[in-house]
Amino acid sequence: MKSGAWVLLCFSLLVCAHPTAANQAESGTNFQDGAWLQEGVNWTRAPKDINPQLESGGAEVLYIEKYLIFAAIYCTVLREHRANMAISHGDPQTVYLGLWDSDKISVRHRLVSRTVRLKGEELPGPFQHAIIKVSKGILIFDDKRFHRVPSLDESAAEVVRANARIADPGMIM
Repeated sequence: MKSGAWVLLCFSLLVCAHPTAANQAESGTNFQDGAWLQEGVNWTRAPKDINPQLESGGAEVLYIEKYLIFAAIYCTVLREHRANMAISHGDPQTVYLGLWDSDKISVRHRLVSRTVRLKGEELPGPFQHAIIKVSKGILIFDDKRFHRVPSLDESAAEVVRANARIADPGMIM
């Protein structure tokens, strides 16, 4: 079995066997799963001859799945008509993957991918631990505020899936 398939199998087994996440998903008591965009993104308009409705901005996107998967993605977000958003696949990304604990909303994650690696940097990086605070529909992570953006769900999930294939199987243990 290739290592990417092994990681996906481990993710599947882990999330299906976790009763707390399943119970919270059924009861609806957890915060919304999906993509969360950092507040305060500085948007830059594309030239009018390319697309007058297109804007881009460097941002952090949190992605949380109800079955414990957590990602922090540092990337360029594209926005059209001030509503439809997607993570740019043609710009650099830094991706942290890990798991979240639904009881405490704590996360355990590590750097798994960086488009431009730093000299001497080893991937995956060491585990980091953090607490996500939830207040009035806003997530607070690493002293930054995030709001829910459903239009980012698909592209954030693609980034997570792509990086889960290259991540070390020990990442989730």
